[in-house]
Amino acid sequence: MEKHCGNDDICGDKIMSEPVNVIAFVETDFTAHVRERLQDKGRSFELAEWAFRCIQSGENKEEMLQMVGVLVNEVFFQRKIIADMENCVRNK
Repeated sequence: MEKHCGNDDICGDKIMSEPVNVIAFVETDFTAHVRERLQDKGRSFELAEWAFRCIQSGENKEEMLQMVGVLVNEVFFQRKIIADMENCVRNK
């Protein structure tokens, strides 16, 4: 008999409902654009190049703050998913 890890969000059919945002911010067209670009390796690299130029020049400070928020939330979310999946597999 299989052991269930008890996490229906990962092992079952439920969608994750636990909030995973670390940084609270208002979603904007820019943050949506950042998330879209993060879906593609080449576009992610272009986003990084743009960010590096902004850091060096001191321009687009508000957008840079928003992008850091998106990145922190995305990394936290992905690490949580991976940890939950590992826990589920370990407990089967």
